[in-house]
Amino acid sequence: MHLTRKTWGHIGVAAYALGAAKYITHRMPDKRWDDAFRKLHLVAALALPVAAGVHTAQALRAGSFTVAKAVTGAIIHTGIAGLIVSHVCSTPLGSKAMPMHRAATVVSGAGILAHRLCR
Repeated sequence: MHLTRKTWGHIGVAAYALGAAKYITHRMPDKRWDDAFRKLHLVAALALPVAAGVHTAQALRAGSFTVAKAVTGAIIHTGIAGLIVSHVCSTPLGSKAMPMHRAATVVSGAGILAHRLCR
């Protein structure tokens, strides 16, 4: 089955939303939500970079992108790289890992929003 570039973009956005929802569920009084979203957060952490990478590779292969799409795509990938670094280096970063993770989440989200809005 061949998934289109648009489908991979939607998978990436869904993965981002699932991962970002962990921030909200962590603050809910019913910890069952937090436990459920902890597992979904892991799935999202694996799916987001894969979906973004495939989406980007398909766009580059097709040659169908604008400068605005390329710049906002680079912002998304920068945010994803920050998410990965904050996970992989969480032990050496210590207490700085979570603020970095949140900042990378905001950068990725802003990039996704801008990417969707630009033509």
